[in-house]
Amino acid sequence: MKNKELGMRELKIALEQIESRKRIKSKVPSWYENFDLILPNSKYLEQSSSEKTANFKSQIYQYSSSIDCTGGTGIDSAAIARNSENHLIIENNVDLAELLKQNFSVLNLENVEIVATDCIDYLSKTNKIFDFAYVDPSRRQAGKRVIKLNDMTPDLSTLLPILSTKASKIMVKLSPLFDIDEILRYFKKIDYIHVVSVNNECKEILVSLNSIATKEPQIVAVELGDSKNFVISGTLNKAPSYYEMPKKYIYETNVALVKLGKYFDYQTHFGINEIGVNTNLFTSDFFVENFAGEIYKLIAITKPNVKELQKVLGEKPHAMLKVRNFPIKTDDLRKKLNLLEGDENKIYAVTLFDGSKKFLICKKISVD
Repeated sequence: MKNKELGMRELKIALEQIESRKRIKSKVPSWYENFDLILPNSKYLEQSSSEKTANFKSQIYQYSSSIDCTGGTGIDSAAIARNSENHLIIENNVDLAELLKQNFSVLNLENVEIVATDCIDYLSKTNKIFDFAYVDPSRRQAGKRVIKLNDMTPDLSTLLPILSTKASKIMVKLSPLFDIDEILRYFKKIDYIHVVSVNNECKEILVSLNSIATKEPQIVAVELGDSKNFVISGTLNKAPSYYEMPKKYIYETNVALVKLGKYFDYQTHFGINEIGVNTNLFTSDFFVENFAGEIYKLIAITKPNVKELQKVLGEKPHAMLKVRNFPIKTDDLRKKLNLLEGDENKIYAVTLFDGSKKFLICKKISVD
């Protein structure tokens, strides 16, 4: 019986490792390839950073001593530790803390100390001072996703006042679901707000706090893609909105810039204007090679009906389809048009700034 129970336990562990390894294959490739690492349960990996985002955040500041108040899977801490002389990890889950100790030994990160305790309790008692502190608060309570800054764990309203006496620079990782305006209202002494996307998928918002910050916060859009990378600063002042009718080129913005919203001035940065309210589509007669997003050549503008579409694309049109500030959902419109999937053409169903509803038929331009 004991051997059977042991066998079942080992099978369960093996299956958990297989599931966790699948989850990190593209997220943390160096860990995926290292079979000496024992991976945490896949539920802990859901909120964890990717290798790309971990490396990026670890290089925003320079520091010789650092603390991660919410160790978790250790992906972020591993990156931070490589840029620090002395790194401390606080993790209140005893099992995760033990796993971190094993894995950081495998990773040869000998400058790391791991303590299994509550971070607020630890910081309230310690005399240690750090150059840099990192916090990745849990965004789940009782299995439900949290959408309020005050509802996360650890409680930021309790943690940050204590932590600010222990570290001059603090970084808080947040879900991209949080609003920039809400972040600006909630946090004090903001140095940077980085909106980070990977392959045009918004992954996280990094709020960097600096106790000696004297300048206005810098709001930054970051893309860490396989084929495109950029770091573009926005402005704290609300950017004016400029609109014009579609011209030769159509520009679809990267999600990180979309998240910046009113804090990014497309006219100043790229010399382009939006074609309609809340479309996030921009236009120009000239080609903007360094645009942060996808670029299309406009082939035709039609009325939003099947007959007009068929005049341009034939009786059985094939195209990608997106709706922007348009009264019909994408799937419903595709069925109504009897539109087949295709990657040669792209149709934007939009409401232009003059209120007219149009189809923009475009071809993507590849920029090497």
